[in-house]
Amino acid sequence: MGGLCDSGRLKEAVELFEEMVSKVQVMPDALTYNVLVNGFCREGKVDQARKIMDFMRKNGCCPNIFNYSALMNGFCKEGRVEEAIFMRKSGLKVDVVAYDEGDESGAVAAAAMERVRILEEVML
Repeated sequence: MGGLCDSGRLKEAVELFEEMVSKVQVMPDALTYNVLVNGFCREGKVDQARKIMDFMRKNGCCPNIFNYSALMNGFCKEGRVEEAIFMRKSGLKVDVVAYDEGDESGAVAAAAMERVRILEEVML
């Protein structure tokens, strides 16, 4: 799925995801959902990314810092900073246990959260 999203073939990635869930009956984890959330955000389809996260919650998979970070970045890229700030104000906090500081993906998630915090301060 990641390769499909990276090559701009988001529709095919979604079809693969749907087949995985319905036919193969594999329950995706937060990482799998994050591939789609990132893919939709990269394509400027943040509302679709949010729907993926809603589907994720509905199916018993709890979003993690990377899912929220991707969505917040997507909101910011679309100029929807208020929505990113709202997510942060709704109780989303960086969990320092959630990532290893040497892990690049964790550093990216923390940096996204910090950007939203700074934007929040500037706007208030």
